[in-house]
Amino acid sequence: MSHKREHPHEEMQQLVNLDYDQNMAIVACAGPEHETLIGMARYDVDPKSDLADVAFVVRDEWQGRGVGALLMRRMAEIARGRGISGFEADVLLTNKAMMRVLEK
Repeated sequence: MSHKREHPHEEMQQLVNLDYDQNMAIVACAGPEHETLIGMARYDVDPKSDLADVAFVVRDEWQGRGVGALLMRRMAEIARGRGISGFEADVLLTNKAMMRVLEK
């Protein structure tokens, strides 16, 4: 993994502009009025393989509480409805919790 200090405009546009078919993002919120963002999941379909690259971010204090699993279940439901055959992801070998979420 590496850190980027700058992102080209085109790259940023790809991250923020979703078509809700070939790329999708969902969030998990908490709080009395769902005002606190606690997690996010995103996928981008590879048109060559019909698999989607999936990524998750869960706020540190919410990790280990099922947020990643909840996001994964919802992303899988959405992907199935759009004919996506599966997910692929880059995960650090030390991130055992995310490996378990993805294996389900």
